[in-house]
Amino acid sequence: MAVPWSPRRVGFGAGVVALAIGLVFAVGRLLERDGATSVATVLAASAFVSVVMVAAAYALGPRAAGGLRALFGWRRLPAARTLGWAALAFFASFAATLAYVLAAESVTDRAVPAPIPASFFDELPVLTVLLVVLVGPAAEEVFFRGFCFAGLVGRWGFWGAAAGSSALFGLAHLDPALMGPAAVSGFVFAWVYWRTRSLWPVVLAHVARNAVALGVAASL
Repeated sequence: MAVPWSPRRVGFGAGVVALAIGLVFAVGRLLERDGATSVATVLAASAFVSVVMVAAAYALGPRAAGGLRALFGWRRLPAARTLGWAALAFFASFAATLAYVLAAESVTDRAVPAPIPASFFDELPVLTVLLVVLVGPAAEEVFFRGFCFAGLVGRWGFWGAAAGSSALFGLAHLDPALMGPAAVSGFVFAWVYWRTRSLWPVVLAHVARNAVALGVAASL
């Protein structure tokens, strides 16, 4: 999986995204202190971070060598194989996440992530679905697998690149209850991307994971 960007660029891109997340976090704390937080501001922050992820991945990655398309892998899979790998990524990541949560629960009572607040479904349901189920997963896969993992694997090998990109993916979630599950899922997604050389199976699996999580939260 040879790509024209280096681990140094991956590190720089991770720094850019970290600054964006830090800015969003700082502004959110100020708004929370002033009682000005809302569903709209939270979703706007999510959209902003997603845009920064894709922009950083493109600008620091394949801008001069293949364009945005290069971030989605160098191999085209038939639709049936894409769906098959997506299903494998979905169920494997779900099983790995469940195993992690069950193990973590024996150590702490804060291992289960809090569900999405009902206010998101009451105020802006369509925008919530769009950002949580579609835009967010696609942007995260482009950045963490298409850019970070692909940029690391040539120098670090699969295990190092999967561990590094998955750790970044976990840290980006900020909430300690989400960091572990995200990192575990990210490792599974990195393996599927590495095996298929296509980002589409993991994008679909990530979309499905978020759709299920959102559906469960909406039913509570």
